[in-house]
Amino acid sequence: MTPQRQVVRIIADTAAALLLLISSVVIAQSGEPRPDAPVVQQGTQSSRPAVASTRSAEAPFGVEATPASGLPPLNVTFRILQYTEDGPVRVELDYEGNGAIDRDVATDELEFGYFYSQTGTFRPMVFVTSADGRRHSLSATIVIESAAQIDAKIRGVWNDFRAALVAEDTSAAASYFSEVARTRYAALFNQEPDELAALGAGLPELQQVTIMAKYAEYSAVREIDGVARLFLVQFVRDPDGIWRIAGM
Repeated sequence: MTPQRQVVRIIADTAAALLLLISSVVIAQSGEPRPDAPVVQQGTQSSRPAVASTRSAEAPFGVEATPASGLPPLNVTFRILQYTEDGPVRVELDYEGNGAIDRDVATDELEFGYFYSQTGTFRPMVFVTSADGRRHSLSATIVIESAAQIDAKIRGVWNDFRAALVAEDTSAAASYFSEVARTRYAALFNQEPDELAALGAGLPELQQVTIMAKYAEYSAVREIDGVARLFLVQFVRDPDGIWRIAGM
C-alpha cells in the first residue's frame, strides 16, 4: 500500500552522516497525529492556555486572565482572585484598556468573559470595590495575533536557522530550537559541523499546515534520489514568548 505521506525529519543530500543521526522515515496515515508532536486540544486556539495573573503586594484581590494570548476571535475568562474572606461588592471591567468601562456590576461574582475579535496587545483593567469601600485597580495583558503575523515570525525563525547552518555556527543553529529540543539537536550538529553549510543550503521553503497560538506545523517537499518526499517541521512558542523549532 502506498503511504499517503512520507515524513523525513531532516533532509540534506550531502549531509549523509548527519542525516543518519537525526533523520528517519515515518509513515503517517491521514488523520493520525504525529507521535512526537505536542498534544493539542482540538477545537481550541492554543495547545496550552496562557495565563496572565496579577496582584499588587498585600492587595485583597488579584485578577487572572485565561488564555492570555491566541488567535481571534478569542474568548478570555477573567477571574477575580480573592485573598480575604470578604468578596467584592462591585466590579468594573475595561476589557480593552481604553479607559471606557465595558461592564459595571454590583455583585460578588468572580468570573467574567469577553471575546477579543481584533488583533493587538490589550491591557484590560479591572476595578474591584471591597466591602470597606476601597477601590482596587488590577490589570492584565492580552495578546491577540493573526495567523499571518505568526506565520511571518515563524518564517523569520526558519530563515535565520538556515543562515546559521550555512555559516556553520552550531551554537546559533541550536538556539533556534525549543528548550526541550535544543540540547539534542546541538549535540547532533556538533557531531558533523562540516556538513552544516550543505544542510542549510538544502533545506527548502516551508508551506503552512497548521497555526495555533502556541503550536504550528509546516511542510516542505524535497527530492531525494529522484523521489519527492514530504517532511514536517513543528514550531512552538516557548515560555519566553519566542517561536522556536520543536522538531523536524
